[in-house]
Amino acid sequence: MPPDRLLCYLAFPDLRSLSVVSSTCNVHVRAFHLCAFRPDNILHSFFALSDIPSFMDLLSFTGCIVSGSVASKFFSRKCYDSNLDLFCSLSCCGSVGTWLLAHSFIFCRTDTQDDFFTVAFACVVTASLSVSPASSTFSDYDSTDIVHAWYFSAPDGTRPVQLMATLHLPVCAVLSFHSTCVLNFFNHRSAYSLYPHLTFVDGVNLPLCADGPPSPSVSATFLKWSNRGFPVISHPPLDRVLSAYSDMPLSSTRWVGNHHCWVVTFSVAPGVSHLSDEVRLNSWMIHYGKERANLLHPPFFSIVIPNSDPSSVFCVSPVESSSLGSILSHFSTALLRPSTLLSCLRDFRIPGHTSES
Repeated sequence: MPPDRLLCYLAFPDLRSLSVVSSTCNVHVRAFHLCAFRPDNILHSFFALSDIPSFMDLLSFTGCIVSGSVASKFFSRKCYDSNLDLFCSLSCCGSVGTWLLAHSFIFCRTDTQDDFFTVAFACVVTASLSVSPASSTFSDYDSTDIVHAWYFSAPDGTRPVQLMATLHLPVCAVLSFHSTCVLNFFNHRSAYSLYPHLTFVDGVNLPLCADGPPSPSVSATFLKWSNRGFPVISHPPLDRVLSAYSDMPLSSTRWVGNHHCWVVTFSVAPGVSHLSDEVRLNSWMIHYGKERANLLHPPFFSIVIPNSDPSSVFCVSPVESSSLGSILSHFSTALLRPSTLLSCLRDFRIPGHTSES
């Protein structure tokens, strides 16, 4: 069934309401979702349509994710100028940058970088042990997990791309972003919005400044998002905070991909399950201080899968850290993999985690 073109004028909450009116409406909304929420609808502004499958394979191979304004546009279907923000573990950034150079992009060096990306990347890798993420000034996200950034564009200066290197898994950087309206991302399998109700239904933005007031660059970013229709609120509604069933409870754990998230699953190869997506291993809690809220995220609470890549550090909430440690102790470290841990989470029924969501 072709999607009804009139549905493109409906906002997210209206589509959700329409989908429960009747089975016929639900079928129409589902058909619209299949057409409207496709990664190529966003990526065609940066890549030729013939290059997008290769780019999605690149995301799969490197574990890179797309976040920032582009991910927000994916869910909101709004149009505004934006960069393509790529977040990738430092060890895999070389592959991503090389792919961009092979697909008509040029490297735009900064004053402190070499003229050639391969050399600039090698210098960062060599110095990575002395990099202090706490002093990161490479992006407007103010994320403590971002250690470096490289910039690319088309030869005429259009199609800007920012490649940001993270210490651990890229989702750890997302969980240290400055506010809720940018907690959206997609990888090769699915798109995730961590606070869809707050962002796309209420249309507001909750700052998550962990240490003191926001920096000038983050304050400017708040203004930018406010102009896009997401004004900043100091505190969420009290009833939402006190409810154990809300998306921003006072003390409950949230997991990437649980029922409070908006998850759009892309087409996958036959026999491949999206449930093994390792980003779903990450959890967090929101903490409400006297002046502001913030997420509890690495480096305070994290786990490492034994015998895995050094960048495979998963972000878990303090409540779950001891439970996961107990689970890990029951398995041979030589056999333990992210897919195994996902299976464990389902079997142990840790509160708040629903991998099937």
